[in-house]
Amino acid sequence: MSKKIALFCLISGLCVIGFSAPMNIAGAGEAQVIATIQTGPEWEPLERGEPLTVPEVHYRVKHSPYKSELVRYGQFIFNEASWTLQGEYSCASCHYERGQTTGLIWDLGDEGWGSWKNVKYIRGGRYLPPFRHEGFTGHPDEIVGATSSIDRVCGRDPGFVFRSENFSPERLEALIAYIRSLEFTGSPFRN
Repeated sequence: MSKKIALFCLISGLCVIGFSAPMNIAGAGEAQVIATIQTGPEWEPLERGEPLTVPEVHYRVKHSPYKSELVRYGQFIFNEASWTLQGEYSCASCHYERGQTTGLIWDLGDEGWGSWKNVKYIRGGRYLPPFRHEGFTGHPDEIVGATSSIDRVCGRDPGFVFRSENFSPERLEALIAYIRSLEFTGSPFRN
């Protein structure tokens, strides 16, 4: 009889401890997005789930091991959303983490043709023309100084997400320098 009472007390105690302990079932069996920031050739996960603030992005970009100031400024622009029309989207919203793609399909522009385009994988993009979603630029250097087409760079068609007045040729040059610095990732299946 004492064994049954001891077993009952043990089970009751474990139940009380189990119910009083905080339970985290959010990660049980469902996919989660992990926020990361590029601090050099490698990416590091962020400790929290919410997005970075502008000062945090600036600090991380400023202290990244990239040697070129132009590339680091381009990385900041790539991750910064304040210059966009709604202030919500940056290049990294679609071309996230090392210039990879979300796999989403967008109908860019308002021409009404329903011309769906996949989000491009831009890592190693300097080797893979054509650039931009229209596909009419052969090399990133052709974008710099092309004031007649500046409003169409990176999907900045009229009514899309980017404010042209905030995107100077200097910012565009920095963004191109950053994109050109993104090398292909190595194959996980090769030695």
